[in-house]
Amino acid sequence: MESSGNPAQVNVDHYTEWIQLVADFTVNSLQSWQWASGSVFYLLGLWSRLVSSMPYLKSDAPSLLETYVPKITEAYITSRSAQSAMACGKFASTYLMVMASWSSYW
Repeated sequence: MESSGNPAQVNVDHYTEWIQLVADFTVNSLQSWQWASGSVFYLLGLWSRLVSSMPYLKSDAPSLLETYVPKITEAYITSRSAQSAMACGKFASTYLMVMASWSSYW
């Protein structure tokens, strides 16, 4: 298989199936951020390299990046929002517990 920066990238056998499977895996990993946090960095790096190679594509075959990158971006934003909400919820509940315990001293 040729490197991701090579113009022949989309002409590799089974590319369509591969890009779909990688996109699905990425979205699932982002949605399961509690268990896949270590993988997200590497998956986003892969997508970054794929997107940065787009100007060099000279093939008429579709790269399918236009299809999958927006879905991955949406999953990333949604997962970060969920992480923030969870962190804020934990902070708020901890704060309320501390304040409740202090109120017994007042």
